[in-house]
Amino acid sequence: MIKLSVIVPVYNVEKYVLECINSLLNQSLDSMEIIVVNDGSTDSSMEKILNLKNPKIKIINQKNSGLSSARNRGIEEAKGEYISFVDSDDFIENKNSFENMYNIGIEDNSDIVVGSCVKLYDDGRREELNFDFNIFNKSPMNPEEFLLKSLKTKRVYAPVWLSIYKKDLINKNNLRFMPNIVHEDEEFTPRALLCANKVSIYKDIFYVYRQREGSIINSKKNIKYGKDILKIVSKLNKEADKFKDEELKKSFCNRLSAMALNSIYNYKIKEFDKEVFDLLDRDFYGKNIKIRKNILKTNTTIFFCIEDIYRFFRDMISGKENNI
Repeated sequence: MIKLSVIVPVYNVEKYVLECINSLLNQSLDSMEIIVVNDGSTDSSMEKILNLKNPKIKIINQKNSGLSSARNRGIEEAKGEYISFVDSDDFIENKNSFENMYNIGIEDNSDIVVGSCVKLYDDGRREELNFDFNIFNKSPMNPEEFLLKSLKTKRVYAPVWLSIYKKDLINKNNLRFMPNIVHEDEEFTPRALLCANKVSIYKDIFYVYRQREGSIINSKKNIKYGKDILKIVSKLNKEADKFKDEELKKSFCNRLSAMALNSIYNYKIKEFDKEVFDLLDRDFYGKNIKIRKNILKTNTTIFFCIEDIYRFFRDMISGKENNI
């Protein structure tokens, strides 16, 4: 039995890919497969992987179709009891990480085991993601409780590479990544949590998230990026009513409204679907959102001008960004 399938989409990362793959080959977990999905690479990335000649590595080739497609293809091929996702310019820091996470998942019978990561910058600087262990000291947790605490503490929870997922959870609920968008994790992770039985917490930092200029996130700062976020929040708005906890529903919808308004403002999006206004129409929203929604609905140019003033005074008073 294969215990863990690690899905690694690869596209033109020749500078980093060996560090990534070797960090997986060095994992202490026995019976692990590494599914490399070559998403149409044109550099030497695949040549370097092929030269490793390791039987743990399974290579799948496809024409360039994007990260979501590559991950979905990997899911179809995965034979492991659990599945993880690793981006090919990142790497796993501790050789025992996946073994520990797998054992926690088996012991707790959890669908998801979630850990933490560190950001690595080109100058060698490291920055830990905000995982308050005083808040997440209970394990396993109800998925809704985990999500609510993540939202309350502003903990980053969406990246799929922070967790391992039971394959049965993914397949039985037909969980796949939304194609042709950026930030597909934001859409995938809440749906996975909605379907999960329990979330277990792995407290050690295990994932190294490289910050580089050529990454997908840093290279797609255009209007499509903003429209992708609007697609995601519109879809998740329909999912929000499935949450049983009313406080979670409110917190989650607040996050969605913040994502929508920030995207419209940051990318100066002037045309969008009716679903965006539906998203901002929740009964429990305060006057703040309702006023901004009505301005947006009336005239986008006026909305951008007033939003400039609003954000200037908001940030000056609170010193915080990305609040509603």
